[in-house]
Amino acid sequence: MIRVLAVLLALLPALAAAQDDLIDPDVFGAEAIGKTYWFSEQGNHYGAEQYFPDQTTIWQGRNGECKKGRWWSEGDAMCFAYEDDPTPDCWVMWEGDGGRIMIESLRPLEGPEDSALVLELIRRTPLPISCTGPLLGV
Repeated sequence: MIRVLAVLLALLPALAAAQDDLIDPDVFGAEAIGKTYWFSEQGNHYGAEQYFPDQTTIWQGRNGECKKGRWWSEGDAMCFAYEDDPTPDCWVMWEGDGGRIMIESLRPLEGPEDSALVLELIRRTPLPISCTGPLLGV
């Protein structure tokens, strides 16, 4: 808990700049139901997430493998936990330049900069994810 609080406090300056444009996680989740969202990191494919009405998801990473998860809102953040790692991973969303939807992890990256991962929502589709591995055919 102390680590999470330290992370949140470290991110406050970045969040303060975008505070006015934060997207409510419940609104984001409601709009995502029945859709698959595709994300990129600095222009490179990062993954896709399919959202279901019961606040469950299927995440597909770069390697094409999928895992089931669930989401919930926690303040201004949308949090996710997955079957292979129940540790919550929370994100804030905001509208960036030119209407781009940006998503920032509240978990710092491991590395010298200790910066947070920032993704861009690049595509929304009603089509399901095509999984490889255990969830093949979902």
